Amino acid sequence: KNKPVLVRHTDPEFMQAGFGIYYDTFANLSREPPDGPDTQFPWQATNVYREIWKRAPIEGEVEYNWQKARASSAKPTETFGLTPDETMKVPAYRRYMIDKIRRYQTSYLGWISNYNSSGREVLAGAAELQKAFGYRFVLERVTYPQVVRPGGAVTITLTVRNTGSAPFYLDWPVAVALLDPATKKPVWSAPLAGVDIRTWLPGEDWD
Repeated sequence: KNKPVLVRHTDPEFMQAGFGIYYDTFANLSREPPDGPDTQFPWQATNVYREIWKRAPIEGEVEYNWQKARASSAKPTETFGLTPDETMKVPAYRRYMIDKIRRYQTSYLGWISNYNSSGREVLAGAAELQKAFGYRFVLERVTYPQVVRPGGAVTITLTVRNTGSAPFYLDWPVAVALLDPATKKPVWSAPLAGVDIRTWLPGEDWD
């Protein structure tokens, strides 16, 4: 009950119990409509259980061998290419993958991370793609008093936007701290009461 668990199967019992999804041919054109069947993960599960991503992660693998072995049905030049480097470097391939990450509210993908990190173009594309994964909390506004009298109250307001694709799935605290101006070390800190970062959801109407 305290650990998100993912499954690879479409059994309704798993979805009804709140399990997450792990899909090992993620974003492959031949594995979902309109080119493929409507019985595969994660297309089927996320269409029947549209709120599943709010409760548990959706993750998987980008199966590049499938792209190569089934090129006629997978259509690599129309989707995300044949290698992680191609996915990162070619704008159309990168947009295709980001679209799938957003559509499925995805937190993590394996295999696609095996890109050549020494290439500048590849790294730039990877940085863009990385911003679409999981949660990404952007602090848009912070207000606090510049001076507080001893024993006085401190009112702090935060405006946070989740620009990623998924929630944060664990109930971790949000805390504030006062730092020593010289050492930058905390001299006081406290968690904020009544804050549940699992409710800081991203947008749901990706098109």
